[in-house]
Amino acid sequence: MSSTLKTARVNAGLSLEALAQRTGLALRTVIRVENHESWSRGSVALIARELGVPFDAVIEEYEGHPAPPRARVAATTEKG
Repeated sequence: MSSTLKTARVNAGLSLEALAQRTGLALRTVIRVENHESWSRGSVALIARELGVPFDAVIEEYEGHPAPPRARVAATTEKG
């Protein structure tokens, strides 16, 4: 699945490194968000804002995916 944010980044002519620098996020975080591996609403919002993509237009794409197994384990551990 191609991420809307990845498409916007490529269309803007930005590398992953440049986007990470412009958002203040770690490079690995940007990669994980683009690949739907691990994300937070805050990270998605920062990237969307930098790329000029409305947050509402992309958050549904992310919320429609279940949390990765690693995130589910962490959430279970924190609750319990």
